[in-house]
Order: sequence, then structure tokens, then C-alpha cells
Amino acid sequence: MSIVAERVTRFFANQTAGAFDTDLMHPQFRAWTTTSGDMPAERYRTAPQQLAAVFKGGLQFEIDSIIVEGDRAAAEVRSHGVFHDGTAYDNRYVFIFELTDNQISSVAEHFNPEPVMTLLVPRLMALMKGD
Repeated sequence: MSIVAERVTRFFANQTAGAFDTDLMHPQFRAWTTTSGDMPAERYRTAPQQLAAVFKGGLQFEIDSIIVEGDRAAAEVRSHGVFHDGTAYDNRYVFIFELTDNQISSVAEHFNPEPVMTLLVPRLMALMKGD
């Protein structure tokens, strides 16, 4: 497995585990998502902890395929989870990664926004409010 594919695989293992390894992302890391556009790096880095808090056992990511070209990769991924109220959550994604010095320096996260906006965002907002 190439270093790029290993880093991408580790990225999703970290997402599922609820925290990114400190050495996984480049200091100049940038992120973009379908619903947020450009996102502050620190906010993106804390996303796994927030997901772990709203899902029983965290949000599970499953990689269907990874395509690597040089220091870039595309990954087709599915997620599955169950919220604490028992509601199921599923989504499909295409992530585009760029690596610099063997660390992820850029990620673009493309996904179906409907389940994010109707199921996930309200729960994340409640979490932030302390509900």
C-alpha cells in the first residue's frame, strides 16, 4: 500500500475512532465540505469527537475504493451510524485528498447533503447548546 493510501485509510480509521492522530494532518491543512464550503482547519479536526458524541459507538466509515495519483487520492466511502435515539444514519461520500510531506494537507468532502441537514446538523446543534 502506498503512503498516500495508508494515510487515507488512517484518516477514516481516525474518523471512526473519534479523533485524528496529531501527526496525520499537515500544519497548513485546509478543508472543504459540501454543506460548509471552506471550513476552519481546527473545526474540521474536531469533527470526529462531535460525531462520536452524537452516535452510539461513533460513526463508522467504510472505504469502497481509493484511487491514488502522485500525492493526491480520491476515496469513495460510506458511513453508517445510529443516533442515541435509535435513528439510523447512512451517507455516501467522495473525498479528495492532497498530501504534503506525507501528511494530509487538503481534503474536500463531497456527500449527500439531505441526511446531513435533516438528521445530523440538528443533533450537532443540540450538542453545542448542551441540550
